[in-house]
Amino acid sequence: WSDAARLFLDRAAAAGLEAPLPRDAQAAVEHIVHELDGIPLAIELAAARARTHSLAGIAEDLDRSTLAAHDADRDARHRSMRRSLDWSHGLLTPGEAVLFRRLSVFAGGWELPTAEQVCADVRTPPERVREDLLGLIDKSLVEVAHNAHGTRYRMLLPIRQYAAERLAEHEADSGPAGPAARHRAWYVELAERADREMWGLSAEGQARLDQEAPNLRAAVDDGCRAGSRDALRICVALSAYWRVTGRYAEGARALTHALAATSGADDPYRARALAMHATLVFWLGDLAGAQRSAEQADAMARRVGDLRAQAHALARLGTVRMMMDPPIAQPVLERAVETARAAGDTFTLGEAYSSLATSYVWQDEFPRMVEISTTGEALAHRIGFDPVLFWAAWGRTHQARLAGDLTTARRFAAEALALSEKADTLLRGAAVEAAALIDIMAGEPNEARRMLHHEYTRSRNARVRWGTGVVQHALAVAELALGRRTEARAWARELYESEREGAGYLAWHAQEVLMLAALADGEADAAREHARTLQEVAARLGNRRADGVAQVGLARAALLTGDVAEAEAYAHNTLGAGVENNWWVDTIAALEVLAAVAARRGRHDRAVRLFLGVCVARAERGLVRVPADESWWDAEFSESLADLEDPNAPLAESEIMSLRQLAEFSARGRGARGRPDYGPASLTPMQLNVARLAARGASNGDIAAELFIARGTVKTHLAHVFAKLGVRNRTELAALGLAEIGPAAGP
Repeated sequence: WSDAARLFLDRAAAAGLEAPLPRDAQAAVEHIVHELDGIPLAIELAAARARTHSLAGIAEDLDRSTLAAHDADRDARHRSMRRSLDWSHGLLTPGEAVLFRRLSVFAGGWELPTAEQVCADVRTPPERVREDLLGLIDKSLVEVAHNAHGTRYRMLLPIRQYAAERLAEHEADSGPAGPAARHRAWYVELAERADREMWGLSAEGQARLDQEAPNLRAAVDDGCRAGSRDALRICVALSAYWRVTGRYAEGARALTHALAATSGADDPYRARALAMHATLVFWLGDLAGAQRSAEQADAMARRVGDLRAQAHALARLGTVRMMMDPPIAQPVLERAVETARAAGDTFTLGEAYSSLATSYVWQDEFPRMVEISTTGEALAHRIGFDPVLFWAAWGRTHQARLAGDLTTARRFAAEALALSEKADTLLRGAAVEAAALIDIMAGEPNEARRMLHHEYTRSRNARVRWGTGVVQHALAVAELALGRRTEARAWARELYESEREGAGYLAWHAQEVLMLAALADGEADAAREHARTLQEVAARLGNRRADGVAQVGLARAALLTGDVAEAEAYAHNTLGAGVENNWWVDTIAALEVLAAVAARRGRHDRAVRLFLGVCVARAERGLVRVPADESWWDAEFSESLADLEDPNAPLAESEIMSLRQLAEFSARGRGARGRPDYGPASLTPMQLNVARLAARGASNGDIAAELFIARGTVKTHLAHVFAKLGVRNRTELAALGLAEIGPAAGP
């Protein structure tokens, strides 16, 4: 027996074929499956006849079945399928034939009550639908499936296509009273019920809509063909479901189709459809399209007096503007909150609160973010709006991270990751970005990089712009932490080019990475260029922290070129804001610059206190420096330590100083100098000893051995000597006559 023959016998036995089989059974069965070209569906349809026909009778009927004239040019397999369907259809009762063609309006299956409403009419009462449906099941033209939601029926696609052809042949079943129109009306009602009851926000509701998605799409398509506003009604009702489940592209396509196919006259449903279209294309990264649709929706909503459409349009307009101009966006988002509340639209109210809170994350203004998020979270918990809860947890993750509280940051990051498990690619990407940045700050960049590459591939394939963007940001930081500065720059440049007029949050972080990479490579001019660009983005965002990060970068660039006064001014400019806003990670960076400034001015006791305080602060918080350019900072610290009379003197005091105390300590005596900034008098005793030996021709190794310091420290000392004395090499240094000066003693 062939596999096809065994399939036939299995299905025929289920249909009632009695044993024992006649002697010629194998030949008859093989003939049947051969005539059907081994097509499983055709075999199942033929086997269903075993309840009323013998094997020989099935084979004889199959041989007698004819093909329609329009099938003459079809391939053999298609003709076999058509012949099987013609044969099965010819065996239907008149009532079964009517129901068969009417059921073709369903896509993806149906439930019995739905079929009774859609397929019944004055000639076919609901109870007849149930009876004829059983007949179609017996003849294998309809399949039955049982699941957690109940019993569901469906036609296989080839059967449904055949049934649709039969439906098109009957004018009585077409038109505004036909089954297609009744199908559309049923799914308009279902979609609007789902909207009222917020099915899109619960797992059970989403599962129900997932199950009915093919029918809902079919109803939208039918509405578009008819030019009916029903298409708009279904799309508007499904928008929350599309939004929450990340089906942005599907929803945007459906809304675009419905808007194009229906009248452009002012209408509340059209205003709402435009507003929902703005939301979905926004999440796809189309800012221009989102703004255009939102502006049209806002204007139309005002003309027709629809508060719900107006609230949603304002929320989206505010979010679009928030991406680069939060100060402009915030009043718009506040109006969206008020309008949504007046409209009684809790979904849009949650969206507006979430966007308003996120606008303050864009500015790193976390106290205001927490204040708004708390109200939004209460609403989100009540209606189960997980994306609102996610963005609140994401914002709190970054608040804790920048405060250097990695324990709290990990707790919120875990919460965000859990909320993103079943969410769209954007939320998942943002959750992974936050978790990865914590790992990098804790000195675990390799694991972060592995996780990020996996998420980047997933997000890139999904074509979700900002889901990819946030992952790119974290990848650039990971590469920077690993010392792979070329790779870090590549990620950051690509991100900046994508978001320079898009997401300001990503644009400034891209410039931050480029600035830090340039500093690590000793490229002061390039670092200054990136810092200036960063400041431009920060000004548009109204982000004081971003400006402070740029100023620390400018301070470090000034140190590279020996401009100590400029470095001190930039570092102090950002220090106050860091302390005031609990941006302790940035405060540490500014204090480290000020420690280097103190060292350059020969105030080594002050420098050591600041360096040690920074080291203690990092150690207590479990933080590492990114990028890990330890040698440069270690040399600065070692130089100051070497020039102290008693290296242990500042240790006890620095250990008990908090970051706030260190900031206050650094502000005292600001600008005071132990030595001038330039000339021989500016050299510390250790620098003078290094300069004297170098001028006499000693190598770095010789100098290191004589002064009991590391070769790297010698190199750092010489860089400072050259900058302070205005020379470019050892030859010019020797020409100054320093070789004749005796060894320096004391600080």
